[in-house]
Amino acid sequence: MSFFSRMKSTFTSISDLNEKWSTPETEEELGKLFEKKSGIHLIYKHSNTCMTCIFIKKRVEELMSSDKKIDTFQFIEVRLSRSLSNFVSDKTGIKHESPQAILLHNGDVKWHASHSAIKMDEILNELKEIS
Repeated sequence: MSFFSRMKSTFTSISDLNEKWSTPETEEELGKLFEKKSGIHLIYKHSNTCMTCIFIKKRVEELMSSDKKIDTFQFIEVRLSRSLSNFVSDKTGIKHESPQAILLHNGDVKWHASHSAIKMDEILNELKEIS
């Protein structure tokens, strides 16, 4: 087994997700994030076949342990939950890419990025702007 194969099997199993991840199963669950006064949420779109996703997921998980301002971290595995990924794209108007992170505050998109443009310091800066 190659190094990258071991990395994939180590970091991408949904059953092995950090306990702070929420894994929505319905559009109704996700729809609540877009309501006014819903709080601050980070939606993360992930693909198990993408090495960039694996590394970005680890960055987001580091943010989980360092920041208390985000109410929920939503994990969408796009290959398993294509309809949920499309729902988020439709609600936000943001074309799907993975990895992709979208920061919502009271239903409005405050920040988003894809691929290696997902930077934790940018998320933290946006959180300062919100509070």
